[in-house]
Amino acid sequence: MRDILEEGRVDIDFRDDVLEYSIPVRDPEAPLEEFYDATEFQRIDYCPWCGKRLTFGDGALYDCLIAEIEKIGFPDQFDMFSRPQKYKNDAWWREKAEELLNLPPGSTLSDSDQHFLDAINFFIDSNMLQVERIDGF
Repeated sequence: MRDILEEGRVDIDFRDDVLEYSIPVRDPEAPLEEFYDATEFQRIDYCPWCGKRLTFGDGALYDCLIAEIEKIGFPDQFDMFSRPQKYKNDAWWREKAEELLNLPPGSTLSDSDQHFLDAINFFIDSNMLQVERIDGF
């Protein structure tokens, strides 16, 4: 997949804010100058060429991102263009992972925090992230 994407012949996007690959959905009725401005995306969970799993598969980080944005009281958590900068890239989940790593030993995690760690560990185990494995919970 990396070779195909580097050639630039196929349009697959990667969102580092939620660690997901997607295919832009274009409006075939749009004028040519607007055709390439996709506003909708279809997440893909598997590589179209080799079948390797690309995502945790259930939108775990996306759900967690929306919850984090709701916690800070941002009025429209789904508006990715006007949300605070740290929620537009990988900064938010890296910060959250570090926060969870620094909990005292024996701390109990909520179901959503455990789901978050499971998702991050999936990407680490799949060699998609070059970060330290998050264990101990």
